[in-house]
Amino acid sequence: MKGEKGVKMKKLGKLSILVAALAVALTGCGGDKKDKSSPSSNNSSSITDSTSPTQSDSTSPVEMTDEERVDAAIDEVSIEYLALQLYTQGVTADFDLVKEYEGVAITYTSDHPEVLEVATTGDKAIVHRDSAADKTATLTGSFTYGQCTKTKPWSVKVLKGISAMTIQAVQAAAKGTLVAAEGIVIARGPVDSSYNNFVAYIQNETEGGLYLYRVPGSYDDIMQVGNKVYVAGEKDNYNGLHQIACGSSKIAFEASLISEGNTLPTRKNITSTIATELTNTLNQGILLEVNDFVVTKTEVEKSGSSYSIYGKVGETDLTVRLKKEVSSYTEMDTFAKTLAAGDTLTVKGVGDWYNGFQLTAFEMEKTGSSVLDDQDVLDTLVSDYYINVKKAIGNFTLDTTLEANPDVTISWASNNEAIAISGANATVTRGAADVNVELTATFTLNSATAQKKATITVLKAETAAAVSATYDFTSVVTSASSSAVAGSALLTEFNSAFQTSDNANYLSYIYSSSIYNGNNTNSGAIPNATGCLKTGTGSKNGELTLGFAYGAKINKVVFNCESWSAQGDTISVNGSATQTATIGSYGDLTFNLTEATNMLEIVFAKRVFVKSITVYFAA
Repeated sequence: MKGEKGVKMKKLGKLSILVAALAVALTGCGGDKKDKSSPSSNNSSSITDSTSPTQSDSTSPVEMTDEERVDAAIDEVSIEYLALQLYTQGVTADFDLVKEYEGVAITYTSDHPEVLEVATTGDKAIVHRDSAADKTATLTGSFTYGQCTKTKPWSVKVLKGISAMTIQAVQAAAKGTLVAAEGIVIARGPVDSSYNNFVAYIQNETEGGLYLYRVPGSYDDIMQVGNKVYVAGEKDNYNGLHQIACGSSKIAFEASLISEGNTLPTRKNITSTIATELTNTLNQGILLEVNDFVVTKTEVEKSGSSYSIYGKVGETDLTVRLKKEVSSYTEMDTFAKTLAAGDTLTVKGVGDWYNGFQLTAFEMEKTGSSVLDDQDVLDTLVSDYYINVKKAIGNFTLDTTLEANPDVTISWASNNEAIAISGANATVTRGAADVNVELTATFTLNSATAQKKATITVLKAETAAAVSATYDFTSVVTSASSSAVAGSALLTEFNSAFQTSDNANYLSYIYSSSIYNGNNTNSGAIPNATGCLKTGTGSKNGELTLGFAYGAKINKVVFNCESWSAQGDTISVNGSATQTATIGSYGDLTFNLTEATNMLEIVFAKRVFVKSITVYFAA
């Protein structure tokens, strides 16, 4: 509605509202119908209802009573104020008032003008914040058309003013509380056109810095690099990164300009003290530089995601992050694709964090190149090596060389006779009970060595061959989430969904992408639904890899599922032809596999609701 019908609204950032449903006082609202072409007031605006049964043709006027016009205006203006989100989380700044809607005149009063004052012009609500506590006032609109007047109250919470805190105090504040700080904008990203927001970093000249997550686009002009600003909003912590979550739906965000065109704080060089600097959270959100960073490995760029460059400064490991939401990303990405292990860099950027310190790059320069020694090469390769065997019911084979570097050899040792090792062959002997066996892999490159361990459960012998295993999410997914479920958490949910009345649970590991608990949106075939997995999104396929015990041979899988929409959403398994899920009710899709396997690679396009999955094992 913003921008239509002459209604003006001021952007206040991420606020939220609960419009109070209070009684409407009526004055002189008659039931006589008025032709819309002849309003009984001096206003000439009109409200049209093309579906009215009183119309004789498409050009006939619609007759509405004065009361119907007033009710329509109250409804529309209430929705406009709904966008302001006046009560549940409150307001922090003045906002515009709608004085006229389709010929209906609107005036306002406040029961507590010391908290919320109506300007003499009648088109603005002036906010007076208390320094000690939130305050509440009732803003009442009086709507008049012709002989009809009605009033409509809205409850408005005015959040208390909060003084700027030290960066250390913001970091110490509890998640979800209102915090405030001052600092110079040292970096930011462009406004995201889809969501009308952006990210930014501010640095206090003497205290440290903060990450601002999803600043509303209305603050674009204020949050320019070099501007000193005051910001307040909800404290958040994302995997160790202290931030103000401007996009939160819980507490209002605000920013104000203190001064423009400031010199950026001096960049801190952490090369010589890096071993201790990596544990200092006050390095978050400040300008940093590191020299003599030796690249050991670069990630492949991920679609729609950021990625990392791994390396060392001396003997200290360091991760350099390339963030797509930072303005210099494209330039950094192009440069990163030219790098190889052994390249030496100077990196300038900002302190960041993701389960440990990371340096987000703004500038990178190659200063040299060298050949890594065997131990550095081997350590990097071994850190990437993953032993995905978790459970076993039959014999399996092990790697004896590394695909990434054939010069690396691997030898294996077992601490239990339940798994006997001979070269690449692992022979499994099942007993009366499950047995945990530790395998040790020793990697060798010339004179350099490294080790990695894995624990594998040899499942007890079954009295009869397993026939099937069913994973039913009906009672497991009890609340819908908007966040994708990570593979480790999804494995826990699958194990909880396993039907114990069926045969052995051979499920060993899960990899996943865009798999969600239920549907938390008011759309799709089953809106706001629990008791199922929602797979994929409108723009991204859901992917699910289920790894079962070594030795297991799956020859059939059945999904009890439903399509998101009538366009027909599909499933494929291990590269099979797709099958389309039905819409309107859950039904079974059956896949008979041409080759028995212990791994299912499932692709959902785009969104499918899955209530249960049943796998069948060959005898």
